[in-house]
Amino acid sequence: MATETDFDRRKDVVSSSEYTDLTIICRGARHEVHKNIVCPQSEFFRNACKKNTFKESNEGLVDFSDDEPEAVAAMVQFLYTAQFSEKPDPGGPMTFNLLHHVQVYCLADRCSITLLKGLVISHLDSIYSRFSVVDIQDLVAATKYAYGNTAPNDKTMKDFLIVLIIETMDFKDGGMISSLMMELAEVGHDVARALRHVDLSSLRPRRLHPGMSMYACTNMICGFSWLIKQTGSFIRGGDIPLCPHSPGFILLTMSFNWEDLSARIVENEKEEKRPFEQEWK
Repeated sequence: MATETDFDRRKDVVSSSEYTDLTIICRGARHEVHKNIVCPQSEFFRNACKKNTFKESNEGLVDFSDDEPEAVAAMVQFLYTAQFSEKPDPGGPMTFNLLHHVQVYCLADRCSITLLKGLVISHLDSIYSRFSVVDIQDLVAATKYAYGNTAPNDKTMKDFLIVLIIETMDFKDGGMISSLMMELAEVGHDVARALRHVDLSSLRPRRLHPGMSMYACTNMICGFSWLIKQTGSFIRGGDIPLCPHSPGFILLTMSFNWEDLSARIVENEKEEKRPFEQEWK
């Protein structure tokens, strides 16, 4: 196990090509690395660098052109520093680049860098425990990538994404989450499996994304509420959204306080709670 001092020494050489004996390339990007640093941390690199076995060992070149350059750079950075940089998200400070982290996780999985996989999950858990805003497009893209690039028995990242989907989805027909579950049956199956095991005693605020609105039925007996991007099929007779379960009753919009970084749903100064469970079997 590398010590903090070991990583401190590596930081001094990560930007230098002196004494390097292996080159990692990815779509024009080149990373000159040291076998004695990358191989002990990765079974993939150990096998690739065995003498007279693979093309990589003879040429001293490992090609990651099928991966994202930012993910490869993050992997190299981790091997030398035990950390990796987060890719900036063009959506602004209220959003977070989930896809980049999933790409780093999948690359770490393929290269058998267990500590990097754990660090990615730790990053995500820390971020999403503090901020509630989720970019749906980023979540869908990250989920597709994870389900297409992780081993069937690797549930860690998938389960994390399913939790975000459950907390975020608006249940609207034709929405991005609905389309995702229709496109990838495994995602729909995992969502259903997770919902089946929700612990009703464990409650957590619903996650939001910009543009969403919460509507609640004015019929006290109904108790219907809906978290959607727009009223869509609920609109009847002009611009007044009607409750689909209580004919004649309208849906009132709840307010969002977007100045609060936690972006919690607020109504009458009370948080609106929803079932949530982070782990299930």
